[in-house]
Amino acid sequence: MRHALPAALILLLAGTAPALAQPHADCLRVGQVRDFQPMPDNRTLIVTDNLRHKYKVSLLGVCPDLKWRIGLGFHSRSAGSLSCLGSGDEVIMRRGPGGLGGRCPIQKIVPYTHEMERADAAAAAAARANR
Repeated sequence: MRHALPAALILLLAGTAPALAQPHADCLRVGQVRDFQPMPDNRTLIVTDNLRHKYKVSLLGVCPDLKWRIGLGFHSRSAGSLSCLGSGDEVIMRRGPGGLGGRCPIQKIVPYTHEMERADAAAAAAARANR
């Protein structure tokens, strides 16, 4: 008598489990933001998730005084903490001592590669050298 194994178990045993079984590195999820680093242009954030993947978050316009914000939040139009952030979602700045806060729309989010990180570091070093 033959027994049929479920397709998912066969894939798992074969070492080719579906992509859903592994975290998707191209998706910054609302509930998995661990840290952020504003870039000097006040239009870009480098965001790290709980899995230590980095993402470059480009904002639709200048987000005033972004580099001075201690706490930021993210608002997704989709429901749930596992929703992927994307174009049209927002970075929310908490109100500071002066009572100012704000929302900055996200233009796009891309994985922040080592090459991008090296290029940004080189540009920052060149800017410091030209002062």
